Amino acid sequence: MEADETRQPFNTEAYAAAALAQGKTLDTVQSELSKRLQQTQRTLFSLINQRYEDFLGLSTSLTGIDTTIDELRAPLTTVKHEIHEVSNELQTKLEYMDSRLAYRAQLREKKQVLRLFLDLEQLLNR
Repeated sequence: MEADETRQPFNTEAYAAAALAQGKTLDTVQSELSKRLQQTQRTLFSLINQRYEDFLGLSTSLTGIDTTIDELRAPLTTVKHEIHEVSNELQTKLEYMDSRLAYRAQLREKKQVLRLFLDLEQLLNR
């Protein structure tokens, strides 16, 4: 198996169809696929063995992570509550601003109506 082949996805169905189209027997295709599987397993085993020290180092570096997580839990919970409080305050202020804007829009409409009445009165007084 070439190094390039290990990086590319292998489509068993496409490989078998191409091999059968080339006139290979089903037993030959099955044998080739079995060899490919064995080679892939050996490569995987080899890679795992090469990286075993890294794997052990990773698990060693994770020792004590539970304590760190527990130490961070309280401050993070506090921050979460503070964010929730600020969010509630902002929502309240937003609702207040929306009500004030609606009130201003009503005042504008009333002002326009009053102007129309004043214009009408001026026309009637002429």
